[in-house]
Amino acid sequence: MGSIVVGIDGSEGSRHALEWAVTEAQLRQAHLDIVSCWEYPMLIASEVMWAPPPNRNDLVAAAATRANMFIEQLQLDETDLSFDVLTPEGRPGAELVRIAAATEAEGRRSRCCSVLCRTIARITAAARSQLFGRSHRHTPDRFAASFQ
Repeated sequence: MGSIVVGIDGSEGSRHALEWAVTEAQLRQAHLDIVSCWEYPMLIASEVMWAPPPNRNDLVAAAATRANMFIEQLQLDETDLSFDVLTPEGRPGAELVRIAAATEAEGRRSRCCSVLCRTIARITAAARSQLFGRSHRHTPDRFAASFQ
């Protein structure tokens, strides 16, 4: 049995990613890890000032609330799907990769999907097409050879 890791941030795009991950997990009879990250907010002030730090528990609760909102909308509690909600502190991309790697280290094969991963793939493809043209694909060997 494998595992699917999906990141959500409360956006419509992340809801679609979760829907895809749920369908994929049901088809593969896999466990689903729903990741909703949080970070301490950055404060920038033009003058020296003191601001109380945010309550860590409130930040974790907000991340869990985002996940629970989607879980209720998709009625995941009424399915037989095995899933966990993870609310790690950190940047979403790094946390998704870390959780997917930890899942693989446990011996469960993982598939990581997120809006961030898809966005990075689109940006990379767009940059390649601008650099090399749409009709010509470079492999790393051809790319290196073109500079020799």
